[in-house]
Amino acid sequence: MKAKRVGKVAGIVAGLLALSGVVAPASSATSASPDQNWECPSRFSCYYDGHSGTDRMWIAPSCGWFDLRNMNPPLNDRMSSVENTGEGDVALYNWDNGWVNLTTVRIGDTAELWGGWDNAVDAVNIQC
Repeated sequence: MKAKRVGKVAGIVAGLLALSGVVAPASSATSASPDQNWECPSRFSCYYDGHSGTDRMWIAPSCGWFDLRNMNPPLNDRMSSVENTGEGDVALYNWDNGWVNLTTVRIGDTAELWGGWDNAVDAVNIQC
């Protein structure tokens, strides 16, 4: 009886918080949703505006060099995390009077960009 009451109270509290705007309602779970954590399709690399694989902003279409400043809209200086389920290592670059390699995300890895690397990536080189 006590467990049932606790569950009911928790549900009421969660509902009140959602109504008050303190907690955002959960989004529907679809594989195409940009707000899923680490939901990158197999054989691709995915780039996220948020940490921990949240707010997916781009899926790289192939291997090669991508200058994020030239995207429409520009995607440079927004990246906070990366997931690489692709077929090549992903090198991340910042433009600072020349291309500076920040880090490389190996196949099968994820990366969190903190400190000076957060929102600093201007280009991606997928090395297949």
